Amino acid sequence: MVKQNGSFFGRLFKKIFLLSLFALFGVGGYLAWQHRDNLPSALDFGLAEDSITTFELAYSPEQIMQKHKSELLRTSEHSFGKAYVQFVPLLLMNVKYTQDNKTTQEAECLWNLQTGEMILDTSSFETTHGFEDCINSKASQDDFRILHAILRKGGSITKEQLAQELGLDSDELSSRLEVLRKKHLIVQKLETITLHFQNPRLLVVPRTKISQSFVQKVVASGSQASARYSKDEIQKVAKAAFGQDFAIRSAQEVYVPIVGLEVCNPDGSTLKVFYNGITSKKLL
Repeated sequence: MVKQNGSFFGRLFKKIFLLSLFALFGVGGYLAWQHRDNLPSALDFGLAEDSITTFELAYSPEQIMQKHKSELLRTSEHSFGKAYVQFVPLLLMNVKYTQDNKTTQEAECLWNLQTGEMILDTSSFETTHGFEDCINSKASQDDFRILHAILRKGGSITKEQLAQELGLDSDELSSRLEVLRKKHLIVQKLETITLHFQNPRLLVVPRTKISQSFVQKVVASGSQASARYSKDEIQKVAKAAFGQDFAIRSAQEVYVPIVGLEVCNPDGSTLKVFYNGITSKKLL
C-alpha cells in the first residue's frame, strides 16, 4: 500500500513538473513576442564586434565609385558589384631619437603592418621603400650601417670608398658585404656596390606627419584585415634602422579604412580594386 502511494505521488509530481515547464515556456514565448522588435539586437550577440582606433573614413564607397567611374566602367556593359570598407592594421609608436647634432626629438611613427613600410605623411600616405625586404631578411644594425652609407653616396659606392666611410678593413668589409649579398640587399659587380632595391627609401627619420585625427569605431570582426608583419618584427627593424639612440616609448595598433570595389566585366569575370579611404588613391 505504501508502495502504491509512493508511485501515485511520483506520477503526480512528474505531471506538476511538466505542466510548470510548459507554462514557463509559454510565458517566455509570450514575452518574446511582445518584445519582438528587440529580438534582432538580442540575437546579434553571436556576431562579434570590436571597438577599434582608426582614421575616420574621408571617402565613402559611393564617393569613390563616382570619382573613378570613368576609369573603372570602361563601357556600358561594365557595372559595379559589391562595395565594402575594410580596416588595415597599422602600428602607431611614440618614439624618441637623436638628430645629427645629438639633440633629442620626440615623435609619432606610423608603420603599415601589411606592407612592412613606414608611412611618412598621412595626407598622401607616402611611404618608405625597402624596409619590407629588410624585415624578411632580418637585417641587423650593422647591415643598416652599410645600407645607409651606400644611400648617402647616391645608392652606389666602390668597396674602397665604403671601407673609408665605415672605418673597416678590407677583410671585415668583405665578410659583411657577403652577408648582405646573401640576404639580397646589395648587388656587387667587381668593386662597385649598389643597393638591391628599386627606388630605395630607407634613409629617413622615424617621424610620421599625421594630419588626421583618430576616432573610436565599432566594427564587425570580419572587417579587419589581418597583419602580415607582427608588432615585434616592426619594432625590431625600426631599432636596427634608427640606431642605439632610438627608443620606443609606447605602441598601439590602429587602423586605416580601405574601400574595396568589385567591377563586373562583360565576360562574367570580376575585377577587385582597392582605394585608400583617406586619400581616395588606388592601392597598387
